[in-house]
Amino acid sequence: MFDKPVRKRRTAYATAVISGSFAGLLCALVGCGGRPSDQPDLAPVSGVVTLDGAPLVGKDIVFSPATGRPAMGRTDESGAYELWYTVDYKGSIIGPHNVHFGTPRPANADPGRPWEETLPLQFTAESELTAQVEDTSNKINFELKTESE
Repeated sequence: MFDKPVRKRRTAYATAVISGSFAGLLCALVGCGGRPSDQPDLAPVSGVVTLDGAPLVGKDIVFSPATGRPAMGRTDESGAYELWYTVDYKGSIIGPHNVHFGTPRPANADPGRPWEETLPLQFTAESELTAQVEDTSNKINFELKTESE
């Protein structure tokens, strides 16, 4: 006799929990509220980087616009990269960029010791490489060549 009302409450509670969980999952997947209002327009950027014909593996790539936050990525085993504007947003600011590469410091490296760059200086912070990010999907490859002596 008391079984039906209890069962109805449990069913209503379960439905509410499932609906709330689904809404939370949906927000996590698509993002509630969209991008921040102060974030500039971004465009996706990816490509492949080679050095003297071989894939450039495990190196950071940075696209620095004249104004605004740089976008960064890291090359994989095939030299492929994809840029991220922030941890949550892929892409880069639309427009011209200076581009440079770097060797990431290993997580277990002694922070008191300077980290030695393994790339030629012509591709690091002193780089004169540039790239133009368009308001579309950008595939920007770099075929780097070391300076011959």
